[in-house]
Amino acid sequence: MATIDRKGVLLLKHQDVGPRKFLVFTNAGDHSSVAPWVECGGRKFDLYINFYGNNEGEKSKLRDIADKFRVGKGHKYNCLAYWLSEEPDLLDQYDAVAVLDDDMQHASSGKINALFQILMHEDLHWLSPSWTGKVYKNVNAAQPGSYLRYQTFFDMTFPFWNKDKLAGYLQQHDDRLRGFYEDLWSWFYLGGEKMNEGEKKRSAVVDAVIVHNPPHRSNGKKEEVYTDSISRDNAKKVRETPGFTQPKDIVTPIVPLNKMPPHIAAEAARCTDPSS
Repeated sequence: MATIDRKGVLLLKHQDVGPRKFLVFTNAGDHSSVAPWVECGGRKFDLYINFYGNNEGEKSKLRDIADKFRVGKGHKYNCLAYWLSEEPDLLDQYDAVAVLDDDMQHASSGKINALFQILMHEDLHWLSPSWTGKVYKNVNAAQPGSYLRYQTFFDMTFPFWNKDKLAGYLQQHDDRLRGFYEDLWSWFYLGGEKMNEGEKKRSAVVDAVIVHNPPHRSNGKKEEVYTDSISRDNAKKVRETPGFTQPKDIVTPIVPLNKMPPHIAAEAARCTDPSS
């Protein structure tokens, strides 16, 4: 399928031959930053959008760039879980899935491709890029001269998952969880600190791919997907689960930038605005 952009340029919905093996899912509202993710050609991922906004114009724009599209209220993990319950084969063709907040900026298709490639090359259960802007956990701030750090716990604003691990997590997902408690529950599900025990590491923050997490939307504030009145229930569920322990505040050494595979470094730099 092809469309024409405002400048009369032909845009191919699928530029690669054969099914893509990576998927980006986002829960997008009326003030998202999703469109730039797919503006540059050569993406290796499909884009699935759940729209929770109210603006019909934004709804139409996002529908046009999505490979799959639905409308539904809720936060990103419960919307993805609902979609998967409606279409049980939704994730079957993919090796990895990114579950991204819709306000990620300075994120070209090359950067997103590279993060998927790092996930597969390093054989990780999940990873996160580093970012500028609003940084809730210091571990997500980029470290100079670093390719990545093997951290188990990080902010789940922009996580990239091994598909099988994500599918398992969604099967036991609790719709009450959100924010910090979603971070804790998913980390616990994947094995907590054990992910990086021993020689084989399964979790990392990538310093060589940096995106931007804006403090505010284009309208000057953060969008609220829904009102959460059960934060105490969130805490109780997570902290009273047998075997649960709090993440440790561990600072891991960097893996030097020269350890980044050259072809992945080239992909991360492809079609990237120098200012980003």
